[in-house]
Amino acid sequence: MLHWDADLKGFGVLCSGVTSTKTFIAQRTLPDGKTRRVTVAAVNEMALSKAREEAADMLVDLRKGKDPKARSMTL
Repeated sequence: MLHWDADLKGFGVLCSGVTSTKTFIAQRTLPDGKTRRVTVAAVNEMALSKAREEAADMLVDLRKGKDPKARSMTL
């Protein structure tokens, strides 16, 4: 189940339906029309305020067409 943040559009917490895992995520539609969801951090590894900051940066990159997943696949 995905719970969206009220303050930052595109930022939320993904709660696993199978395990108790909760993950901060950032999601946005790329300029080519594809939706991209990227993991920010596990909820127990990062404070909410820091996760929001990280997600905001990721969302700006996504809006500019920079796909973090494409970059990590080439490393």
